[in-house]
Amino acid sequence: MSDPRHVETTRLSLRPVDEGDLGELSTLMADPEVGGLLQHGALDAEATRRLLEGYRAIWRDKGYGMFALRRRDDGRFVGISGLWDHHDGIGVASRVAIARWAKGEGYAPEAGLAVLRFAFETLGLDTVWAVTRESNPDAQRALAKMGWTLKLRYESDGKALLRFNMTREQWTV
Repeated sequence: MSDPRHVETTRLSLRPVDEGDLGELSTLMADPEVGGLLQHGALDAEATRRLLEGYRAIWRDKGYGMFALRRRDDGRFVGISGLWDHHDGIGVASRVAIARWAKGEGYAPEAGLAVLRFAFETLGLDTVWAVTRESNPDAQRALAKMGWTLKLRYESDGKALLRFNMTREQWTV
């Protein structure tokens, strides 16, 4: 029987992020144009280790979390995508961070759709949220490609944010 936490798409292999991903995750999170766009901002190696420990804990405690994204053809690390408990208390949210070299290749929507399938079909969730900075047009384009609905524009910590959601009903249409 296959592990439902290991997901394949046409080009990507998704599996729970683990210790073996730390080096590549550290590079990703240190990049101001990748990790710097996430809520926590760019991270040093120690902060990335703590982030990884948190990602691993949510897999253990909740049965969902962040996936490491690797290309199926050569195993190259593309980034991360998955589910986490959003810090604003809105519920389960999607997160994605794609390596700078891989941006514009369609990996974010491909991974995002796989994560939504996991959320709705494997976990049975009813709603998944996504939050992005208003100043991040790449994320907004990826969310639009996947059919997310913009629900709210708001300010948090001096940043203009956009909150989107996807429901199980939207997903099945």
